[in-house]
Formats: sequence, C-alpha cells, structure tokens
Amino acid sequence: MFRATQRIALIVLTLVLFIPGLSASAEEYPGIMFILDGSGSMWGPAGSQTKIEAARDVMHQVVPSLPQELTIGLTSYGHRRKGDCSDVEVLISYKNLNPES
Repeated sequence: MFRATQRIALIVLTLVLFIPGLSASAEEYPGIMFILDGSGSMWGPAGSQTKIEAARDVMHQVVPSLPQELTIGLTSYGHRRKGDCSDVEVLISYKNLNPES
C-alpha cells in the first residue's frame, strides 16, 4: 500500500510524464501550472506526516527535475476561505526554471 507521499508523487509524475512536448523548448511549450489543494483538509494526517507536508515534499522532488526551459506556476485553492470553492489564487505566475533566462 502506498504512503500518501508516494500517491501524491505518483499523481504528479504521471501528469508530468504525459504532458506532450515536455522536452520542447520554451517557445514550443507554454508551461505547467501546478494546482495545490490548500484547504484545511490538507492538514490532516497522511501516514507519519500531514497531506500538505507530503505535497510539499513531492514538489521539492519534482520541480528540480524539470527541464530548465520549462515555465511553471503555482495555483492554490481553498487556502484563504473555509468552504469557499471560488477561493482560487495564482501564487506564482509562470516563471522559467532557469533564473538566467
């Protein structure tokens, strides 16, 4: 049975692996927007850590392994207003992973 971290990693990696053109240049591929559940339920237990900690750990593993030419962003929902499905915020607009670009 997978731990929560492994499940989240599997989901993220599956999404990344099946995005067509991932190895394409920045001009050919617009980027990836990661969407994070930031609601209160993410503070619930998932094995030896919380779900939000598991998600953070997965992002720390996945993002550095992405091509430098790729642009990424981060959107979160449910993190400011409890039970409000319209609580969506772009936390990081698309940015190139290569800081010299």
